[in-house]
Amino acid sequence: MGVSSFSYVQTIVSSQGTSYESGNVHLIFSVGEPLIETYSNNDNVVTQGFHQPEKDNTSSVKNTETDFGLIAYPNPVSEAIYLSAEDGQFTAVEIYNAIGVKCYEQTFSPTHFLPIDFSGYAGGIYILRVKSVNNGVQTIEMIKK
Repeated sequence: MGVSSFSYVQTIVSSQGTSYESGNVHLIFSVGEPLIETYSNNDNVVTQGFHQPEKDNTSSVKNTETDFGLIAYPNPVSEAIYLSAEDGQFTAVEIYNAIGVKCYEQTFSPTHFLPIDFSGYAGGIYILRVKSVNNGVQTIEMIKK
């Protein structure tokens, strides 16, 4: 098979598939088709199958975590959890379950220590989101027995 000289830029052409014809080159492809054949001639390479376009996967999410020495114990918890901040004070606590539903929210005067009753919570993984007096946020993963 002869391969004509051409330039290929990786893009998604169609969500179901399509064909391309130019001179004696005829390409037919479909989305989701595994890479099954490769043809090459000198510097030209043609592959049959789906190609993911090149893209930059750099995350643009800013890390807003602030470490103010928060400790949550015991972990795993069964009855009560105790929050203690070694390097600062905190003013709010939110607790989320494993699927992101807010289960608890409390705001209060700045403190270094706070007990939270966990006895009524179902067993599983919880995320504690604690806000410091300086509006910093620290999160801790807790396991409820």
